[in-house]
Amino acid sequence: MFVMGWKDWPAWIKGGVIGIIVLEIVLFLISFFIIKIISPQNNYLYGSLTTIYTISFPPNIFLILFFVLIGFLIGAIIGWIVGKIRNR
Repeated sequence: MFVMGWKDWPAWIKGGVIGIIVLEIVLFLISFFIIKIISPQNNYLYGSLTTIYTISFPPNIFLILFFVLIGFLIGAIIGWIVGKIRNR
């Protein structure tokens, strides 16, 4: 049985995975550390970012999936470009 390791993946998939991880870390840091210090709790940006990481399942799952998709797309495009440059 053949199992593809990280080194066997195409560059655009590696970029997509890294993009998801980086975007989620950035959103987590913004929602919990930066915005809580700078803005009051009635700010719209504060409320929308902090609700991503609460426990209520139905409304927030779509927002999380949206950010995962955006992170994957941005990372995949960057990974595709890097792969094209490496294969010259």
